[in-house]
Amino acid sequence: MSHYSIKVSWSDQDAMFVAVCPALGDVSALGETAQRAVAELEQAIELALETYESEGWPIPEPDSMEEYSGQFRLRLPRSLHAWLAHEAERQGISLNSLVSSVLAHAQGAAETRVAMTEEVSAAITALRTSLATTMSDAIVEVSADSSTSSDHELQPDIQQYGSSSNTFRLVRSAG
Repeated sequence: MSHYSIKVSWSDQDAMFVAVCPALGDVSALGETAQRAVAELEQAIELALETYESEGWPIPEPDSMEEYSGQFRLRLPRSLHAWLAHEAERQGISLNSLVSSVLAHAQGAAETRVAMTEEVSAAITALRTSLATTMSDAIVEVSADSSTSSDHELQPDIQQYGSSSNTFRLVRSAG
């Protein structure tokens, strides 16, 4: 067994699990179970390492767990530094506490924005589907009503265009 990191995900497109080794240029394998995908990937990793050796390519180092100290150095404009220092003093807290609080707030806002974007996207998709169904039903009803008349009125027809946007348009066609 290699010491390379493996990521396993379900693929709707393949209807199987996909195991990936990012350190080796995204070497991947499929399996009906996560365990089978990992077993297949282990074989693919061995073959990839043999190829690296035979081609004389440098063998990538296995990923290791990142450890974070909780400290980093940050350079920022003097005006922002001054504002942060004044704000920390105004609130009666340390500059470190203020910056930690501001970053935590920004993280929460970013996570909320992502969650809201996903919810709005799902709602828009549902509305588009509902609108398309309603429009299609209305057109069938109008077409049925028009086909019984003898004066060849113009009948609306629905056409879908744009595969990713699911946008619809009404066009008139002679009935």
